[in-house]
Amino acid sequence: MQSPARTITLIGMFINLLLVLGKVTSGILCKSQTILADGLHSASDFVTDLLVLWGLKFSSTPADSDHHFGHMRYSTVVALFLGILLFLAGLWIVVEAVLTVSETHSEIKPFWPFFFALLSILSKEWLYRATKRVGEAIKDPSLVANAWHHRSDALSSIGAAIGLLVVMVGGNDFGFVDHVAAGLIGAYLCYIAGGIVRTNAKELLDEAPDSKTIEKIAEVVRTTSGVKGFHSLRARKMGGKVSMDVHVLIDPEMSMKDGHEVANRVEARIKNADLDVLHVVVHLEPADHTE
Repeated sequence: MQSPARTITLIGMFINLLLVLGKVTSGILCKSQTILADGLHSASDFVTDLLVLWGLKFSSTPADSDHHFGHMRYSTVVALFLGILLFLAGLWIVVEAVLTVSETHSEIKPFWPFFFALLSILSKEWLYRATKRVGEAIKDPSLVANAWHHRSDALSSIGAAIGLLVVMVGGNDFGFVDHVAAGLIGAYLCYIAGGIVRTNAKELLDEAPDSKTIEKIAEVVRTTSGVKGFHSLRARKMGGKVSMDVHVLIDPEMSMKDGHEVANRVEARIKNADLDVLHVVVHLEPADHTE
């Protein structure tokens, strides 16, 4: 049975392939540079889908002798790379818009390019929403990043559609609108890409979860039966999940067996607290222990 993440990515690949064929063919036959460039953008999305599939395959691989904590950060690395690609795509759109703003559209036959632009807007916005929903549900950063790639294609298609519609209605004198819209969209994509790169780079640098998550974890530890106190709570993000350790103080007269049960309770309560904590290491210390 296919996982939801793999299924939505394969659907995205199929849609991207159809859009590439439609946009590039209509761009060449109808002499539309706008939709041809948009088709190349869809082709880049097809490549990112392949990268996501690769990341999904390896990030779900169990821990082994070389990766004791599993391979979840494969998805983080893929997300970081996708963020960089998205930034470059946005930058390319901006540069292309600036360099071609003075071009005319005298030979464009805009109907079919406009049709494929509309088809791209609808299909890629749906893919954005569906992929983002799955990515957020399973806490996979590569899927969330790929969702923004889908939206980037939808947005660039909006720019293409506006330009083609202006040519259809107003003639060549208004062709510059296409380039202005494309430039603004490209700048927006660069902004989104910056956030994706920043978020995933921080995770690779072992950034801690947000303060609310830390406070909730602390509250769970504090209220666990048998816990007299705790210190040195540390946590870091890992592939959309959290890995953590904590030093728990217990009754110094408690047996090793009972102490182990306290540690198990702490671990179980943290993992069941809906905080996306995957790894928990509990260090036991006597309550009268002084560092």
